[in-house]
Amino acid sequence: MPKLFENLWVKIAALILATLLWFHVATEKVYLNQITLELTQVDLPPDLVLMEPAPESVMVTVSATGKSLLRSDWKKSGTRLVITSGRPGRFSYDINTENLLLVKSELVSLIEVIAPREFMFRCDRQMDKTVPVVSKMQLIPDQGFAVSGGDSLSPTVVTVTGPRTTLDQVEQIETQPLRLDGVRNDLIMRTALIYPDIYGLKITPDSVDLFISVVPAKTRVFSDVPIRLQHPPLNREVSIAPATVELRFSGAPNAIDNMDRNRIGATASFVHADSNGVAPITINFPKDVKLQHKSVSSVRIIDSE
Repeated sequence: MPKLFENLWVKIAALILATLLWFHVATEKVYLNQITLELTQVDLPPDLVLMEPAPESVMVTVSATGKSLLRSDWKKSGTRLVITSGRPGRFSYDINTENLLLVKSELVSLIEVIAPREFMFRCDRQMDKTVPVVSKMQLIPDQGFAVSGGDSLSPTVVTVTGPRTTLDQVEQIETQPLRLDGVRNDLIMRTALIYPDIYGLKITPDSVDLFISVVPAKTRVFSDVPIRLQHPPLNREVSIAPATVELRFSGAPNAIDNMDRNRIGATASFVHADSNGVAPITINFPKDVKLQHKSVSSVRIIDSE
C-alpha cells in the first residue's frame, strides 16, 4: 500500500486543524467592507414628525473583524439617522458619520457614508387628536335571532398622533371590516383599526374590544298601515289601490317593543309608476329592526274621475 495512505486519519485531522487555524487567523483580521444597510430609524426633535418616507437604505463603509462582518444581527438592525435640527416644511439635511449610526455597533465601526449624502426631508409639527371609533363589523344573525342594541366598543375613542396639517382630515377611525353570518351567540373579539393613508400617523391604542349581543328575535305585525302617494299629478285627481299594507317586523325584544306606529311609513311615488300605473311601495322603519314581510309590494294608481 502506498505511504500516502499511511496514518490517513492523523493526516485528515491535521488538515482540519490547519484549516480551522487559518480561518481563525483570517477572521481576526480587520477589514473594510462596503455594504448597503436599511435605514430603520429616524430620530427627530420631539415636536416634529416626518410627512414623507426617509431613504429606505444607505450605502456605507464599515470596519470590523472578519468574524463580526460575517454576523447578521448588526446588518438586520440597520442604521439610525439623528436629525437634531429641522423645521416644518421641506429642508435639506446632510447624512454623515456624525448623525448616522449603526443600531448595533458594538463590534462594527461606521467609517464613511457613501450614498445618499444629502436628502430632502418634509416635516410638520406633531399634534395629538382624540377621535371616535366606528365599527365596520357586519353581523348577520341566524334565522330567529337578532342583534340587541348597537356594537359596543372599548375604548370608544382613540388618540391619533401625526402631522398637524394632515391630521385635520381625520374625523374618525374605523375598525377592520368583517362580516359574520349565521350568528346565534354573543360576540366578543379584539379588532384592529384601519390606519388612514397619512404618513407618520400613529393610533393609540391600535385595536379595540368589540361586543355585540345576540338574542332570540321577536316579531310584531302592524295592520292597515296607510300608503301615502308622493308627487301626485296636478291636473287630475287620483287614488291608489290598495290603500293600506300589513307589515311584519322582527328584531331584538326591546327594539320591537319600542316600535311606534307613527314612525312607520309606507309611500309610493307617482313619478315611479310604470305605463300601467303600477308603482312600487317604499317602507320606512327604524334601523334596529328588520322588515320580514309586507302584504303588497306595489300599488295601482287609479283616476278618481
